[in-house]
Amino acid sequence: MHKTYTSYEELLDAIENGDEVSCDDYVVVEGVPVQIRPTIRSHCLPGKGNWRNKSNWVPKKPWLTFHTVQWGDGSTTGNAFFEVFSDFPSTFIRGEGATVEEAEVMAWNKLVRASRCPEHEFERRGYKNGVGFCKHCGMLKSEAFEPSEKCEICGVATYHSIDTDGKVYCETHVDMIPDEKASSSLLWLRRERESPTLDKLTSDDIRKGIEGLAKMVNNVRHARKKKAK
Repeated sequence: MHKTYTSYEELLDAIENGDEVSCDDYVVVEGVPVQIRPTIRSHCLPGKGNWRNKSNWVPKKPWLTFHTVQWGDGSTTGNAFFEVFSDFPSTFIRGEGATVEEAEVMAWNKLVRASRCPEHEFERRGYKNGVGFCKHCGMLKSEAFEPSEKCEICGVATYHSIDTDGKVYCETHVDMIPDEKASSSLLWLRRERESPTLDKLTSDDIRKGIEGLAKMVNNVRHARKKKAK
C-alpha cells in the first residue's frame, strides 16, 4: 500500500523524523502526485552493463521523478560525484565525495537546504550569463538574471557566443563571427551544419552510393568464393 504525502515539506519532515519512504510512495507537488523515484540517466541504469554503473548501484535518497540523476565512481575524475538536474526546485546540484554514496548525501543535503530556504535571494557572484546563486542556501538558478553582456550587432542582452576578442553575439547574429575569430566549438558546429545530410543529397549522390555499395558486396562475395576453392 503506497503512501501519499500532501506536500514536499511533509515528505522532508517525515524523512527527518525517521519515517521509511518507499519508491512506491507519492508526494503532491503543486497539486500533482509525483512518485518518489528518480529518473536515472540511461548510462547509469542498473542491470544494463553500463560503464558508469558496473556494480548496479542505485540511489538511496528519496529523489522524485522530476529529479534526473547521474553519477560516477571517480575512476576517471579522481572524485566520485552525484549530479541532479532538478525541475523542483529548478536547479542543478552536484555532490562529491570519496564514494558515490558520500556524493549522493552531499547532493541530497544541498537539495534539502534549497527546499527549506524561506525566500531565495539571488546574486551574480561574478557570472555574466544570467546565472544566480541564493545568498541564503546557495541554490543555483540558471536564469536568475538577464545576461550582463550585450550583442555586438543588435545590443540585446545575451551570452550566447563570444569571439576570440571577447565580443558577444546573440543567437540571431552568431553567424557574423568570422571563422578566424570563432571558438573551436563554434567552428565544429559550423562544420557539422555544412556536412552533407540525407536531405541535401542529390539523386546522383544516391546513385553513386548505391553503386559503391554494390561493388563492395561483389568484392566480398568474390573473396569468399576464392577462399572456398
